[in-house]
Amino acid sequence: MDSITLSSFKKEDFNLSSIPWLKAFRERSLECYHLLPNEVSSLYNKYTSTTALKPDSIFFDLDYREPSQLILDRFSEVQGISILSVNNKIHTINIPKELKDRDIIIENINDALNKHEELLKDLVYRIDPLEDKFLALENSLFSSGVFIYIPKGLVLEEPITIIHEQGDDGSSSILRNIFYLEESSNATIINELYSNYSGSKQQVLFELNEAYISSNSEFNHIILQSLSEHTLT
Repeated sequence: MDSITLSSFKKEDFNLSSIPWLKAFRERSLECYHLLPNEVSSLYNKYTSTTALKPDSIFFDLDYREPSQLILDRFSEVQGISILSVNNKIHTINIPKELKDRDIIIENINDALNKHEELLKDLVYRIDPLEDKFLALENSLFSSGVFIYIPKGLVLEEPITIIHEQGDDGSSSILRNIFYLEESSNATIINELYSNYSGSKQQVLFELNEAYISSNSEFNHIILQSLSEHTLT
C-alpha cells in the first residue's frame, strides 16, 4: 500500500495486529472513531482545530523515509537517550552503554507489544475508545511510536529526547507513545516535533502520549514544536 486517505480508512487497509486481543481492541476503536462526533461533550469544546480537518486531503504513507539533514544534525547534538522517527517509522534509538544493563526498555511500540505483551495489554485496556473520537483514532490506527519503561529506583540524570519529523511529502502520521515508570524512578522526556511542509495537501500529526507513574516517582514531559503552518497537531 502506498497511501490511503483518512476518509477512506477501513480495518482491512491496515494490518492492525497479529495479536488477537489487540486486533480486536483496535477494530473496536476504529468503529468508535467512525461513530463518535468530533466533540463528545455539549458543555465545552476539547479541540480547536477539528473543523479545519479535511479527511479527503489527509493521507498516510507507511514507507520508510530518511530524515532531512537538518534533523540528522539536530539528532547528533543530543546527549543521553535519544529516539529519532520520521513519519510513521522509527529511524534510530540510541541508549548509552552505561544504561543498557539497567533494565531500561526503549523500543518501537510495535516490537514492544510483541515482546512485553502482558504488561502492555494491561496498559492498552486502560484507554476507553468511547471517551473521545480522536483518542479512538489514535488508539486504533497508530503505526509507530515508542514504549519507554523505567525500572524501579532508576533516576535518569539526562532527559530522554524524542525527535520526530513529518516529511515534506505531505503525508500524515498516527503515533502512540507509552511511558511507564516503576516505583521511585525519575525521568524527563522531551518531544521535539518538526515539519517543513508547504504543499497543498493537509498534513496532520496525530500523537497519543500516555504516562503511567508509580508511587514516589517523578515524571516530566516537555513538548517542543517547530511545525509548518501547513501541519496540524
